[in-house]
Amino acid sequence: MTTLAQKGLPLPASAPFEEGKREQIVSQAIRLFCEKGYEATSVREIVEAVGVSKPVLYYYFQNKHELFRYIVENSMNPFYETVLETCRRSDLDFWEKLKALFELHIEAAQEEPELVRFLHAIAFSNLYRETFDFQAYWVKTLQTLVEVFQEAQVEGALRKDRTALFFARNYMGLAYSEIRSLVYSPELLEKEPSSEEVVDFFRKGAQA
Repeated sequence: MTTLAQKGLPLPASAPFEEGKREQIVSQAIRLFCEKGYEATSVREIVEAVGVSKPVLYYYFQNKHELFRYIVENSMNPFYETVLETCRRSDLDFWEKLKALFELHIEAAQEEPELVRFLHAIAFSNLYRETFDFQAYWVKTLQTLVEVFQEAQVEGALRKDRTALFFARNYMGLAYSEIRSLVYSPELLEKEPSSEEVVDFFRKGAQA
């Protein structure tokens, strides 16, 4: 069920509303879920970290699971929409699209590393399929990229001795590898990942 706050409806006079608290609740929940795990984190710990009472959290989210679902859905779905918009941009050629897609992933890792760690942890655990269908998300994202690579092959920008799926899968793997390095072991990076370098590396093995 969607709360009044999420629907943008007027707040009842008795509501424990505090400006900006929903964002703080989400931020602290992500931190605690990442540090302790979803199951081990209590509502009490979340509200204490934010400095509010439980009624404030329950005003925005019916329970901890709804908060959990909100975090996942409002992270994954908008990101996919941004990926889709980038893939459909007519002002970018194939290689520029690859650079833009890579930069999207790197920006996400730089701006919200805790969120990325949290999403990776639950996405590969296979324990939260009722909350969010990660498998369907990956398939949808991959298919979107496949279409970009297929178009590049038709236009002659990409060699045709491998399938578009092969190229899309490997490019996605390359992008995710850079994200993991940036989030989990930045000290091992010689410098910040560059879309120019990554796409150039990919181009030399894939260009027609």
